[in-house]
Amino acid sequence: MDTVRDTLKSYAERVELIQLMCAIEILNNPIPAAMEEVIENWARQLHVEERALIFLREVAHGEIKKAATDFYRLKSIGNLSGQM
Repeated sequence: MDTVRDTLKSYAERVELIQLMCAIEILNNPIPAAMEEVIENWARQLHVEERALIFLREVAHGEIKKAATDFYRLKSIGNLSGQM
C-alpha cells in the first residue's frame, strides 16, 4: 500500500486507480462483499473520498442494468426476426 501511495502522487491518479478497481468489481454479479471491503480499504488508505466510491458504484450498477436490458431486448428482437 505504501508503494502505491508513494507512486500515485496526485489525487486524480488515486481516484483513477479506485475507478479501475470498481470497473473490475462490477464484472462480478453479484459483487462479493469481501471485494467491496478490499476496495473500500484501498480508497480509505489512498484518501479517496467515500462519496466518489459510492457514486462510481451507483453509475456502474445503472450502466450494467441498461446494458442487460439492451442485450435482452436485442436478443428477443433478433429471435423474432429469425436473424439470431
